[in-house]
Amino acid sequence: MCCSGGSALTFMIFLVWSVASFRPDVYAPETIQTLNDLGWFLFLWIVPPFSLWAVAMGLAILQDKRTTPIYPRWTAFSASGSRSSRSSSGWWS
Repeated sequence: MCCSGGSALTFMIFLVWSVASFRPDVYAPETIQTLNDLGWFLFLWIVPPFSLWAVAMGLAILQDKRTTPIYPRWTAFSASGSRSSRSSSGWWS
């Protein structure tokens, strides 16, 4: 469910930006600006849920105490590292 929702939302972002850039001379500048803003809001809206998901996956992998864990330990650090790199870059914060 999460993958299909994320894919649909990502598709919607690019759809909104495509509509905003299609025939710019026909639409009012306010309409194009509104669609562009909507695309950016949707784009920035997907970051918090997927960052939370990456942290939850990293913690779940690190808490697996089996001798042979389902996922290797390095995948937990990779998930947490990808989350921290997104939140610490200048244009995400």
